[in-house]
This record gives sequence, structure tokens and C-alpha cells, in this order.
Amino acid sequence: MALHYKPLINFLLMKKFFFTLALVLMASASFAAVTSGGNGEEPKEEATSNYPTDQALAGLAVAALQQQCGNQHTGWQWQTNVTTISACFAGGFIKQVFVYATPNCPPNQPCIQVIQLVGTVQFGCDGDVLSVNCGFTEI
Repeated sequence: MALHYKPLINFLLMKKFFFTLALVLMASASFAAVTSGGNGEEPKEEATSNYPTDQALAGLAVAALQQQCGNQHTGWQWQTNVTTISACFAGGFIKQVFVYATPNCPPNQPCIQVIQLVGTVQFGCDGDVLSVNCGFTEI
């Protein structure tokens, strides 16, 4: 009677394969937990950069537009949209901020919903204002 070792060898190889796969998955999960702070969120940028945050750029853009174009939207809500155009070789980004104005409507009152493009502001690699374009286009 001949012994058949082939099924036993296949079983041991599959067991080794699945053990290795489980080990790799556990290692990658623990690495992801360490790099994200352990709370499942995306890793945050280091605070070592001097480049302003998107929120700071939005505030700078509104101030630049008010200075350059005048404050023609008094009583309106300001909305901003920060877009990254490109990265810079020496660090930082070239970003463009679109500034919109919407009417400040009282609650439970009829109100015309209109969005006006107040203008755009482009920021350079170091966060300085490159250009300010005024535009009062209704959307």
C-alpha cells in the first residue's frame, strides 16, 4: 500500500500561504492605524510648512477682493472654493480661490436664490497674492 503525501503537502502549503497572507494584512492594518493616529482618519499634513491653510487663504481672498473690487455685496453671505492649481518645487502650492456671494435670507421667508461670482484670487507658492480678478457674474 503506497502512502499518498501529495494532499498533505498541498494542505500544508495552503496553510502556510493563508498564514502569511493574514500576517501581511494585520501588519498593513497596524501600519495604517499608526500613520492615521489610530482613529481611522486620513493622515494629516505636518504643521512644519509655513504655507497658509485653505481657510486662511479664503479669508485673505475675501479681504483682497474687498480691497481691490470694493464691497458691493454688503449684507450677503460670502462662499469660497479653494482649488489647487499645481505644486511648487520648493514647497507650497499655487492655489486659486473663487469667491461667491449669496443673499443673506431670513429664515422662513421667501428669498431669491442667486449666486454671484465676486471674483477670483490666485496665490503663489509662498502664499502671496499673485492676481485679483473682479467679476460680478450671476450664476
